[in-house]
Amino acid sequence: MDQSLVNSGFDVELLIGGRYVAYMLLSFSETGSLPLRVPNGAGFVDIFQPNDVDRLYTSQPDAIPAVASPDSFKTELIFGHPTGANVRVDVEAAFPGEFITAFASFELIHDTDSQGNQTNHRMHLSVLAIELTPNLLALLLASGQTVDQVLAQIQSQVPADIPLPFIGAGGQVTSVALRQLPSLDGGPVAIGVYLNLLLRGGPEPDNFLPDRGDIFQGMNFLEEGKDIAFAVRDGFLKDLSAHEKFLFAAPKDDGSGEFFFPMRRDFFDPQSEVIGQLFGVSIAPGFNPQNGQLTGEITVKIEGEYFVDNFFDPDFTFTLTLVPNFDDGVITWSHRTDLDSTLAEVLSFVVLGFVGLIGYAIAADVIADDVLDDDQQKQMSQFLESLPVRVPLELIRWDPFYLTKHEVVTRVDEWIVNGKGIAFTGRACLGKETEPVDHVVLRTEVRNSLFEIERYEYRVRDQVRNVVPRDPSQTFSATDRLTWIQNATDPILFGLTDAEIVARLDEKKIIGRQDLLPKKVHLDDHKIFRMLCITPLEVKEQIRIVENRFKSETRTQISNDQGAALREEARLELEAELGMPPTQAQIDERFRQKLDALVKEAFDAYKESAQYEQDIEAAVDAVLRLDMAPNEYGLLQRRGILQVVGFDLIERHNRKFRPGTTILYYRDRPDFDPRDNLLNMLKYAVDHSVSN
Repeated sequence: MDQSLVNSGFDVELLIGGRYVAYMLLSFSETGSLPLRVPNGAGFVDIFQPNDVDRLYTSQPDAIPAVASPDSFKTELIFGHPTGANVRVDVEAAFPGEFITAFASFELIHDTDSQGNQTNHRMHLSVLAIELTPNLLALLLASGQTVDQVLAQIQSQVPADIPLPFIGAGGQVTSVALRQLPSLDGGPVAIGVYLNLLLRGGPEPDNFLPDRGDIFQGMNFLEEGKDIAFAVRDGFLKDLSAHEKFLFAAPKDDGSGEFFFPMRRDFFDPQSEVIGQLFGVSIAPGFNPQNGQLTGEITVKIEGEYFVDNFFDPDFTFTLTLVPNFDDGVITWSHRTDLDSTLAEVLSFVVLGFVGLIGYAIAADVIADDVLDDDQQKQMSQFLESLPVRVPLELIRWDPFYLTKHEVVTRVDEWIVNGKGIAFTGRACLGKETEPVDHVVLRTEVRNSLFEIERYEYRVRDQVRNVVPRDPSQTFSATDRLTWIQNATDPILFGLTDAEIVARLDEKKIIGRQDLLPKKVHLDDHKIFRMLCITPLEVKEQIRIVENRFKSETRTQISNDQGAALREEARLELEAELGMPPTQAQIDERFRQKLDALVKEAFDAYKESAQYEQDIEAAVDAVLRLDMAPNEYGLLQRRGILQVVGFDLIERHNRKFRPGTTILYYRDRPDFDPRDNLLNMLKYAVDHSVSN
């Protein structure tokens, strides 16, 4: 790749060719969003897929229709079409050699936030005209349809907006521009996307780099045989490094107008304790010190000083190295961390604070690191999002337990990290990633007539936004769905066997090991025979429900009983303050403030009362359903399905009954509060497995 052609002056230049656009459309066809079987007057017409689609997953064998051709979905970027189209797509349909040619326009559209920054960038696809081969046209007319009717049908089925979430995540983008680039020396035509990031130009809160770049200076550096090319401008990493340092800036207290760069114990709390100061930030290419060769890695170096009471303040250098790994061109990431002292407190601050605020992500997980905890690794996985190696197009809920992100993935052919910045080129393929739904909780077990557990039921309270649910009776090439049993009487419960749960855990298709809180115990011969447990999430939900119900009922009661008096009181206060009659809006606002204050006063008193605890206990008791023996909990805990919190799992050897066998049990942890011991918990004898 010739980085000398990257000269538009924008922070980022992204070029895509016709085949990349084709793979965007193919991704929609793989999920059914772009139908491959469409009705006509005489039945259905099949749309052919290419027979050489590059997928990172196995296509569903029973997907409909299973028709493939080497010539379908050929996409070309064009100029000068009379309709204004800049894309031509040839789709083979009905019979081999018969085509529908669609002429469409790709344009960049966006929303604007309250600060004037562009958000929610997306490609808007408009099908403007179609042409049919003669035989296909004759078939169409014979079915009683017209070309205009088919065009209208295509326009209604083709996804209008294709999201580009890699541009502008986190509100970090100030401007984006698009330009279609002609071929350079016989190379492919390309769509060029140019964007600027919101970068600080100094320590002052309102000091940002000025608008920069000229799209008409952009050149086509997409090479033959490549579908995508990406590059940042020369000097971008230096400006990004300065931007990250300026994020730490705070004015000195001496009134001089100067700034310093404090590191606080809680990075997101400007009032928290200052534990050090930052000297500098550097984002640069990695190199091998032994031979001086570039490695393709990205290094982030942070230098600072840690404050130590009654001792000299040691300097430190923290280096984070992002390491690209390639499997047949598909990039994944690992990382290394290096700190030249044992200042774990500073390390935690740097990773969570600094990496969390960079605002760009690799869009892939990093490997585990015994220095970084789970939250820090999650922050790491959101580093450098401007690298569009995985571009998500759809988030679909095929399965109640997880989401599937359908993507166009780049098989990287050339990867460059040097003094000019970061660049890569590659070829498009189709991929998908899954993410467990975070509100799924283990609710209860289902037993047979012999009291054996057949399956475990999870509550799936669907609160996922912007997710397209799919009909479970339909299967497409990219459908990602496993098996479950939905409860016939309580449709938010979905049952799985223990083997199915473990398989999902291995594939990250169900939320990980679930914490459980014992709430009640059933005793048999002074021993714990069964325990009723619940997840902390459901406890929090019940607390929130109880509190919201009290606030709502209290607000209604106060409004009914005292509303007129409060409004008159508000009117008199405002008239005295303003020296004139207040407006109705002013009265309404003052009334709301008074009502809020009274509700808060009542709620604060309620939380201190015994009634509050009783209401919480009753609400939690109403959803207690998971009713199992300690051994049953323990077996699932050993398999990684759950964990009973606050108690040690032990193995007891049976000597009196069934000698030579063992049973799992939970032992109380010694502390100064015996009330949380299992034998001291509330007792139950009723069957909580009945739906409440």
